[in-house]
Amino acid sequence: LKRNSKLTFDVLIHKVDGAKFYSEDRKVECQTIIHDKLTEELADKVQECSINFHCTSIYDHSIFEAFSKIVQKLIPEKVLLEQCLQS
Repeated sequence: LKRNSKLTFDVLIHKVDGAKFYSEDRKVECQTIIHDKLTEELADKVQECSINFHCTSIYDHSIFEAFSKIVQKLIPEKVLLEQCLQS
């Protein structure tokens, strides 16, 4: 069984503007809890992986920014495209 050594998970924590996320500390606490549970769950299934978190809301640009970052990682020619746009 061959495994992808560049495996990444992108977790979108949505509605961070809601009552459960009443402070920045609470957002970090919830993100830590989710990270720990996900890491524990994946420990015996995946040897090495990267987990990225994106806190999002529909009331600002965060949801669009998160999806943009995720899609950009999927474009293998991203550096070349950026160079073409800058020249």
